[in-house]
Amino acid sequence: GDAYTVIYNSKLSQVKTVYEPCDYQPAPKRKLLEVTKYDEKDFFLNTLRSHYVLGQLANACAVMCDKEPLGPNHPDSIELAKLFSKQVDFSKTGEEVSIPNRLKPREYPHFMQKDPEIHTIYTSRGICGLLFDQINVPENLKPLELMDCDLIDVLDNRFHHKGFRKYLRIAYEEKREWDMQLLTVIQANQLNDEFDLVTFSFVNKKRFDVRERIRMEVGSILKRFRKRFTEIGEEDSESSLAKASAYYCVTQMALVSEAEFKSPMISFVWMVANPELVELMSRSEVQPQWPTDPRELEIPDSDAVTSLVDNNVLQPEKRSEERKRPMFRHQNWSIRAPSNGKWSSAPRKKIGAELFADLNVTIKKKKRQRKSTRRK
Repeated sequence: GDAYTVIYNSKLSQVKTVYEPCDYQPAPKRKLLEVTKYDEKDFFLNTLRSHYVLGQLANACAVMCDKEPLGPNHPDSIELAKLFSKQVDFSKTGEEVSIPNRLKPREYPHFMQKDPEIHTIYTSRGICGLLFDQINVPENLKPLELMDCDLIDVLDNRFHHKGFRKYLRIAYEEKREWDMQLLTVIQANQLNDEFDLVTFSFVNKKRFDVRERIRMEVGSILKRFRKRFTEIGEEDSESSLAKASAYYCVTQMALVSEAEFKSPMISFVWMVANPELVELMSRSEVQPQWPTDPRELEIPDSDAVTSLVDNNVLQPEKRSEERKRPMFRHQNWSIRAPSNGKWSSAPRKKIGAELFADLNVTIKKKKRQRKSTRRK
């Protein structure tokens, strides 16, 4: 479960210093008696307190590494790392640690964003402080304003794959669920739109805890959808590229259908199928062009698609209704051909209206379930 960072920068190839890993002996085993409810209560409370101590140790170690010229090699930094390692294993060993007063920080570097009214702040001249100062986020960062456009303007031929039609229906259903789950995070954290969620432009530098929580929530959603992406259809590389192409198609359609609104939800393919998009772009052969007639992108109704739908991907109650409907008429808009013969999009409902309706129904249902559980 350990995470490692591998750096391929050739400028660092001359670094030859190798440090021995820390060697911490495990805590001695204790003879366990019969566990009582009081033991469970104490363990639960101690576990909560251990997370608080972990944060203190991490902050103290960050301050020590920044202030001392030896950085992580300073004896106090090594001692803090040892205490941190023991505290991480508290849930398994039951051994608690505390921070000695001499190791508690008296002041904090500016990049840690502590409240200056509570803590003493100093300007860090270390690498973390220098990198932090180079971050220049405008105070009023706004999403890109989209112009009215057609399909031919937003579909890049580099992401076209001949087998994309087979996965259009699956791609649409996956994007719809992706949007709903992101909307849940957006509402829970009182954000404006998907743009704020992905870029963190809604927060100032003092709300690092909010950014970290949202990052973990979105990361969990991404992990689930990425797993489902790999399980849909065949496992060969061409099928993966075809799926990514279909995901790209339904995502880019939001640029057409929702161009009149503030910020269309378009993160789906770029986050879920990013490796496959890179591979599609790296191909040297010339790719065919995307269809310019939206009617050619309606959801196919074939046995091949039905078998994919039945493969634990779509909800059974949606299949009979959705299979008959063109993809372009399902969510928030419909496509029409104006008198001049040029295809364009016409909004049918306010962006996200149906998604928010489904979301509110789900929330109300969960609230009723909680009330029923409390009564029992």
